[in-house]
Amino acid sequence: PDHEVCSLVRRLIDPRRNHPICRQKAFFSGRALGADGGKDIAWFGADGVELKDAQWFDPELQTLAMYLDGRGIRSRGPRGETITDDSFLTVLHMGTDDVVLSLPSAPWASSYDVVLDTARSGTTATAGTYPMTSRSVLLLKAHR
Repeated sequence: PDHEVCSLVRRLIDPRRNHPICRQKAFFSGRALGADGGKDIAWFGADGVELKDAQWFDPELQTLAMYLDGRGIRSRGPRGETITDDSFLTVLHMGTDDVVLSLPSAPWASSYDVVLDTARSGTTATAGTYPMTSRSVLLLKAHR
């Protein structure tokens, strides 16, 4: 059991250590990053559609996904250069029932790699939908 916990902690720490998008020094703002409609941060429900303001107050909302775009890093490198990184989708499913998550498509991603799924191991890249187990967390790396 201790080995499993250590492995999970390593997989949780790795993205923060290796990806500057997870170490932002400035707040995300939801600002547009280009003509494709992508934003530095976006929030989604289980249907894969960006949340509207009223949905934040919906007591029935049990799945919340946060997309961080690696093009949206506002801090600069040591020589003033622009920093870019991979983009990630983090999904928190609080429901007691399993759910089929619809993954955000263009402009967010064409497919995703599973970085971490607290409910299962050994899962691979996916596009379209992803089955989430009750009370689980999912971290996906986005591909454009």
